[in-house]
Amino acid sequence: MKKEHVATLGAIHASLLPDAPEYLRGAGWERKSLTARVAFWKTCKSRMAKLANRIGPDMKRLRMAIHARVPWHMEEGLTRLELLDAQKEEQFWRSLNERKQRMIKRYEAEIKKSRQAIQELEAESVRHVHTALSWLHRVAELSKKQ
Repeated sequence: MKKEHVATLGAIHASLLPDAPEYLRGAGWERKSLTARVAFWKTCKSRMAKLANRIGPDMKRLRMAIHARVPWHMEEGLTRLELLDAQKEEQFWRSLNERKQRMIKRYEAEIKKSRQAIQELEAESVRHVHTALSWLHRVAELSKKQ
């Protein structure tokens, strides 16, 4: 019997499969796993549909064999993925807001420091004007003597 490669149905990293060992699962694993499986099955189903005429009656058996290795996402999985995506978005926007709040506080501190520097410079400027006036009077006195 001759075998030939007909098509690739898709791929998914083994660490994202539900039976992956715990040490391979990182932060956000559940969301990444569901996202990868949804993408896998989307690709796999469309490629299998194109091959339906070549696969024939074995289509269901093939789909079940793939499902045994890469579980199909059920409706609850899609709902869970939607929740996990929403939580990730909320976390992202909350952390972005916290970063902006820290920036605002830093800029407010800089503004306060700048205002203090301006007040000091204004006070020095007043002293400089008084000193300049004193010297102007001295120049006037010395000019009268000449």
